[in-house]
Amino acid sequence: MPLRLDEVSWIHGSADCAASTDPPLQVVSVDDDTHVLRQSKCFSFEAPFMYLLMGSEKAVLFDTGASPDDGDPRKILPIREAVDTLLSRRAEEGRAISELIIAHTHGHGDHVFWDRQFAGRPQTRIIGRGVGAVQHAFNLPAWPDGQATLDLGSRALVVLPLPGHVSDHIAVYDPRMQALLTGDTLYHGLLTVADWAAYRRSAARLAVFASEHPVSLVLGNHIEMTRTHGELYPLGTTFQPNEHPLPLSAEIFAEWHQACETIGNLAQRITRDHFIIERAAKVEGTSHGSHAQLQAWLVQKRREGALTIKPRARRPGKSAAEAPSSSGRAAPKYDSVGSSPYEQPTIRRPRRARMAAAASAAAGIGSAANVGVRGVEIVQVIQALDNRVRLIAGKPTIVRVYLDPATVAASTLVTGEITWRRANGGAFYLAAMNRVKLDPARTPDLMGQRFDVAESLNFVLPADALGAGSIELRLDHLNVPGGEKLPLAAQPAMTANFVTAPVLRIRAIGLRYRSTNAPTATITPGAIHFDYLRSYLTRAYPVAALAWSQIVIDGDRLRPPFGGNQSILVNAQLSALRTREISSGMDPRTHYYGLVDNEAGNSFMRGSALYDEATTIFGAVACGPCGVPNGWTGDSDASFADWYGAHELGHTFQRRHPGFPTFDPVQGTGQPRDNLETTFPYAGGLISSPAQEFVGFDFGDPALGLQMRALPGNIHHDVMTYADSQWLSAYTYEAIHDHLVHEDMALAPPNA
Repeated sequence: MPLRLDEVSWIHGSADCAASTDPPLQVVSVDDDTHVLRQSKCFSFEAPFMYLLMGSEKAVLFDTGASPDDGDPRKILPIREAVDTLLSRRAEEGRAISELIIAHTHGHGDHVFWDRQFAGRPQTRIIGRGVGAVQHAFNLPAWPDGQATLDLGSRALVVLPLPGHVSDHIAVYDPRMQALLTGDTLYHGLLTVADWAAYRRSAARLAVFASEHPVSLVLGNHIEMTRTHGELYPLGTTFQPNEHPLPLSAEIFAEWHQACETIGNLAQRITRDHFIIERAAKVEGTSHGSHAQLQAWLVQKRREGALTIKPRARRPGKSAAEAPSSSGRAAPKYDSVGSSPYEQPTIRRPRRARMAAAASAAAGIGSAANVGVRGVEIVQVIQALDNRVRLIAGKPTIVRVYLDPATVAASTLVTGEITWRRANGGAFYLAAMNRVKLDPARTPDLMGQRFDVAESLNFVLPADALGAGSIELRLDHLNVPGGEKLPLAAQPAMTANFVTAPVLRIRAIGLRYRSTNAPTATITPGAIHFDYLRSYLTRAYPVAALAWSQIVIDGDRLRPPFGGNQSILVNAQLSALRTREISSGMDPRTHYYGLVDNEAGNSFMRGSALYDEATTIFGAVACGPCGVPNGWTGDSDASFADWYGAHELGHTFQRRHPGFPTFDPVQGTGQPRDNLETTFPYAGGLISSPAQEFVGFDFGDPALGLQMRALPGNIHHDVMTYADSQWLSAYTYEAIHDHLVHEDMALAPPNA
């Protein structure tokens, strides 16, 4: 008999989280193949729900949960452990699954943070964030229209686009349970909207879908309401002892759709028993808009990861009788705006920072100190602390400032501003894009800060600062967010010199072929593989401009199963095409790259670059496979065409194999070292020496759901190796730049 979710007693936080006995994660099994997980409100006040659904062949986990509210890196949500336990139990029953899929109702931070635990897990596929990644993973080409089937084996889920709350949102229908998972689009709470027109259309589509299918359960990702109709808990609370049951009924869709239509194009608020929607005018700051608009804005920004809200916990000693209740008892008083504490965010004054030496001075030792600055890096793709890697004019650039936590006496949030100017021109102020938490009880070393983008104070330079030539940079001041400036010694000026790089010219050729599994089917590389390759080259190669074109053609003699010489035949076809097109006016500096789809792993073609054995020179043509990564460490997005293509194209810029992992001639594993590659400097094929002088940096790509991140040099390998987790080392980065400069002069057409 399946468990009734409306009767479950969920962990709901504590009046004193320090004394809470709640586990960080609660697992409730509806039946042997359906599990609902909830995060503790004392771990994250968001307390999201996650859903693990299993079929006879595959399992899918929708969402992985939120980061700890206090930012403590020692706190780990045991989501991987819980999922592995449930899957192991099935395996012991003789019902092992062949693949675990990590998917998301949408890409907000409180639903994807713990994806990292599943990276590298065998037989696991992680679906990336962003519309492009979701479209490709679920085969939804007509987004936001249409629907797709996710077949788990004897359990086929229906996936529907549901943009509005955020662009990549989906709904999931499970016919077995007659359940609709609605994520953050519809649940017991304040429904926040990023795109009102899209949200309104989604409400209409989902209402129609629900009217045409049997729906017994509507399951969202949060509970923010009490059992009293229309009553919200305060934003950031860690204690919800009288919260509403999780499920909504199917009747909610008609009411929700009607509420959206009632709002129409007006900026107004609708309160219903089980949800509140406010289509608010744009809120520019905390002093604009109604209180409910402010709360909606705060919730949205918190889930986007752009704002940190300190959890609201009741002071020790307060009784549960003061919690929101339908009994009519008085609610506790909060420091909030307005008369009702259940609709308002808590407004707190910024805490005054305490300096370590200032605390010592109070005891008669020393004097007031300054915040320590450990180092500053100006980085685009990879950099050292002495900023020796060249900077490309026009390429996105970030200034990373590393502060010393030991110079404050208590945990302190810090942000700040830098100034930049050209020659003798006036200075421009630039605010940090984030704030960092300095905590003397948690003192990451400088290397730990370089390895984590959240541990550095980051400034993204504007386009005006990226022109060719030099600019002067200086850390101007540090301050508590919204509060006082912190003591800071006068900082030395730094010079950043930007050099002009040639345009990278790429013609991407998709090659079609007939499937061996279904002879009437044509296998063609999907658009997403072109997108990932283009994005990777733009982010990682030493260029600011990419001249890109792409076509799809029939592959000559391209017939699976592919033998070891298949890529040679493909390169011959591409070389002939390149010769014809250059004679017709194509820029001779253009490199050609062919993509061959791996037919979901059934037809893998090993890549290669055109090579002249006599002259030992690579040509400007290469090819390689494309497809969805499955089990490759360090690659959890929607395509492996990105790094694979960057490797093969690296050969066309005369980059060679450094020989990592070490080749084993008996097993035939590893990478044979090219005898002409004699100067690769880093042990193990890494992007840095053991001293970790270099750290990589990936700006990410929001369109593909790829986040900005630092790339530690001790685990990331050079793109010319066969090792996992690839990026460009400074060695390869500089060498490709030099060859681009050479080609730009040597191969330029007469009128260029």
